[in-house]
Amino acid sequence: MNPSTKDRELSKKEKRIINLLLSNDSLYAKTFALVCNHYLINYLMAKSNHYLVLKAIYLDKINFPKWALANHCNISRTTLFDYRNDIINCFETCLKENITMEEISTTKG
Repeated sequence: MNPSTKDRELSKKEKRIINLLLSNDSLYAKTFALVCNHYLINYLMAKSNHYLVLKAIYLDKINFPKWALANHCNISRTTLFDYRNDIINCFETCLKENITMEEISTTKG
């Protein structure tokens, strides 16, 4: 699969997540809140710029060409591609495992 095909597939997955969030289903909102918090904490601890990518795509809905989005997030296009995949995989894993902010806050150790 060539890079442009991989990027198109990734964009489809991002649009699917955005549509799930627009459906106002609380499960998707709670799952996305967990993913946001996870990446925000990593960003604040200077671990990664995943949060900047997440914020640009899902929260601010910036529609830049990928090279401009990478520049906006202060990362390379390759890193942007990797981070976009990570965010999608994190969301899908949390959804599959039914892990949400609510689930974490009520879990007793």
